Amino acid sequence: MTLTRTINLRQPDIVQRSNRYLSSGQPIRGVFKGVFTKINGKWSLLVGSIELGGDSAVAGPVQSLEYPEYLFITGIFNRTDIATIISDLEMEGKLPLDEAPLLDVAEHGLNWTETLIPSHAAEGGKPIRRFRADVNRNVYCPDTKLVAHGMKFHFSSFEYIKSFLGLNKFHGSLDGLRGGIFIDVTDHRGRLNFSTTGVSYVKYTAENMCLVGSVDGVDVNKENEKDEFLYGQESVSDIELWLVDKSDSVVDYCSSSEWEFRYGNVNESDEKEKFLKIISRGESEFCEFKEYIELTESKSKKVCEIEKAVCALSNHEGGRLFIGVSDDAEVLGINDGCFRSYKRELKEAIDVYKRDVSKRLQDTLKNNQCFSVSIFEIAGLFIVVVNVQKVDGLNYLRLRNEVYVRRGASSAKMTPPEIQRASSGREILGGNQEWLYPL
Repeated sequence: MTLTRTINLRQPDIVQRSNRYLSSGQPIRGVFKGVFTKINGKWSLLVGSIELGGDSAVAGPVQSLEYPEYLFITGIFNRTDIATIISDLEMEGKLPLDEAPLLDVAEHGLNWTETLIPSHAAEGGKPIRRFRADVNRNVYCPDTKLVAHGMKFHFSSFEYIKSFLGLNKFHGSLDGLRGGIFIDVTDHRGRLNFSTTGVSYVKYTAENMCLVGSVDGVDVNKENEKDEFLYGQESVSDIELWLVDKSDSVVDYCSSSEWEFRYGNVNESDEKEKFLKIISRGESEFCEFKEYIELTESKSKKVCEIEKAVCALSNHEGGRLFIGVSDDAEVLGINDGCFRSYKRELKEAIDVYKRDVSKRLQDTLKNNQCFSVSIFEIAGLFIVVVNVQKVDGLNYLRLRNEVYVRRGASSAKMTPPEIQRASSGREILGGNQEWLYPL
């Protein structure tokens, strides 16, 4: 468990927690959106979303768009309680819309993860609790043109899936959402409230809450919802604001360090200064340096060092991988390597290298939603920075079935006994650990 995520939840947990977030005494009105793809002539869920307690603009009858390779369904539904939604889903594979195909759900039920989406990143302006479970991780989806008689043409199925579901990105068969269903529950208890002069909070229940944290090193501790913490938003570079209830559960937050929902615009000069300070401290359990690594030659022995480092950081506490820096913290840049490998203008070659780094990580990591890749420049030398977020359970290399973890300033391969002792190893590895015990 982290401050914003809870893993290994079962049906009773989902019902109990969801009822806490929803407005009491109100019937459940929701919106379902689902994308299905054909496997052996049968529709299988690619990605499905159920939105509860929000103010979605979707209205009218159920809409169904069927193409040869994909089926898109959306519509409004009404249910008496969330227990019915979860029970229908787990026991019968039945989605809230009768028009949606049935799901093949395992007999042992679904294992859920809860993630807090902060109000500043949520479309409705209130925090959202996202409950997610894998239904079919083996589903395959090609990026094709969507062409059908009497239907609107779309050049890329991936782009339309992203637009249809309201996602920021979608990576197809390598996407972390593939084969999953998620339930978004709007948290009606409270939220952070930003103004032109500072921040306070709003609560909609009688629960006791408190706003804690810091802004550029200045402590924040506000128990009264009308007591505003004053600061100049345009000049802030480091913000950590957490709205918590009396049980220390996080209701809402705003953070410049939580990668997935990072708040605010990054000032390039501040970011560069921060990176230089990190590099000057040398390698550590949170930081790894690599000189330029050739990605255009498949037989390169060093190419797998990128995913090993990111995998290890994600299984620890997160951190950063710098490509273009020597082991002794000398900034070498990737300029020469990119120019030799791609034989293009330097800026274009660096952009292609950045894309290739990202694609390689998408292809090789089981949890491929844990990182972001950026470029920064120091005195004409370009460096790749891979920001890595800690994952729940264990991340591993998909094709190699290898797990890496940080040990000091090194990325070490975990042994089968170490994986067994990891608290979430069996769940994260899909319950199939035969590869841990080679004959």
